[in-house]
Amino acid sequence: MSELLIMEMIAACVFLPPSAVFLWLSMAILVGRKPTEAVVVRNCKLAIATAFIAALMILILHPYGMETRVVFGSWFSEGSYHYDIAMQTDLLAISYGLFSTLLLYLICSFSQRYLHREPGFYRFYLVLLLFTIGLLLVSFSGSIELLLVGWELVGLSSIMLIAFFTQRPQPPQNGLWVFSIYRITDIGLYAAILYLHAFSASTLFGEQSSTAWAGIQPHVGAETTALLLIFAVMGKAALFPFCSWLPRAMEGPTPSSAVFYGALSVHLGPFLLLRMSDLIAGSVLLSTMLVLIGALTVLVGNLSGRVQSDIKGRLSFGAVSQLGFITMEIGLGWVELALVHVITHAVFRTLLFLRAPSLLHERHHLEQMLGHHISLFRPTVERSSRLQRFIYRFSLERGFLDVLLVDLLTKRFLAIVRRVDRLERGVADFIAKDKRLPPQSDSEDEVGRVLFSTSAEESSS
Repeated sequence: MSELLIMEMIAACVFLPPSAVFLWLSMAILVGRKPTEAVVVRNCKLAIATAFIAALMILILHPYGMETRVVFGSWFSEGSYHYDIAMQTDLLAISYGLFSTLLLYLICSFSQRYLHREPGFYRFYLVLLLFTIGLLLVSFSGSIELLLVGWELVGLSSIMLIAFFTQRPQPPQNGLWVFSIYRITDIGLYAAILYLHAFSASTLFGEQSSTAWAGIQPHVGAETTALLLIFAVMGKAALFPFCSWLPRAMEGPTPSSAVFYGALSVHLGPFLLLRMSDLIAGSVLLSTMLVLIGALTVLVGNLSGRVQSDIKGRLSFGAVSQLGFITMEIGLGWVELALVHVITHAVFRTLLFLRAPSLLHERHHLEQMLGHHISLFRPTVERSSRLQRFIYRFSLERGFLDVLLVDLLTKRFLAIVRRVDRLERGVADFIAKDKRLPPQSDSEDEVGRVLFSTSAEESSS
């Protein structure tokens, strides 16, 4: 048996078990024959453990000169171009695959009791399997197109878990907010892929690489490609100025907060930055930009985390600060340190999120025994300066990033769209010469009055 065939079989074991369990569980829910909770958890743990063992075998075979790229075939071809379904098995992919499956196995075991008899128990594990497939696709993707598929699966599963508790209005609202941020910033990834197809000979990772985990190779207009990808990373990793969405994602269950926004999902941004390390190292502009973005992220995350009144909000801003430090390390060229920082921070942050509910329970129990609340900070009568009040308000408003995104960008964009719509309607009315319909107004109050008057006339007649 050839070495390439052995590597193909092991690589298939990374993706096939989670995909098979996902199809089994989705069909069982669809036909109304739901298995027991114990069976669901056992099969999910078995699938994730199989993926972990397969990634570990790839790591063991890596020093023996095995292939670092596995091609499962060609999806389509057009002229001289053919799209290969390729899997990258270098050190970076193996590292992300190993610690990701390890943490997913931990979350799978933890959620069995945490979500026991919850109405959304099966939905949670179904979304968790979808997230596992997307995460493994991103980790082991051999091309930027395959990375896009996993990137979108991770984003979709993230939104579904933020809006997990549909009985309350806040989770769906926060899910819509995060979905908007994802959609805006993912434009950078789509544009980068189109730009690569136009100005690069290949979109495969690792070709003619000069480092151990290089991905995108230098090409004509490489800085433009890198800038577009950095824009996509800023949204996925909650970097400045998109820091404020991460605390909103805490509306989901605690296991999803731990595995998505404390450990794995937010670290896909640094993963993509490490994949484009060759482009960053060859450009002073890109390196300086990453250091600046990382520093601003650390500043906003540190200040905002100090004024949070809930433990999950404080932990989320702590994750924002660490992501800023990781971005600065990548910008400075310390890619090995950044990889170690990503793995250690993901494990540490996961344990913090999983410990948070029991910590609150123990504190409430202690306060009941003492008969009074435990005060960590004692108020003082000292007068605060104007600078201190501004810093406090800056921290409490999360760096005014929500105001920046909503008032200065979203509302102005909507105003432009309304003007274009009004112009289009005017041109259409001029061409059609139709004066029978009353002109439509942008004001919601006028629309409401027109509808109210119409309904009143119908009722009177």
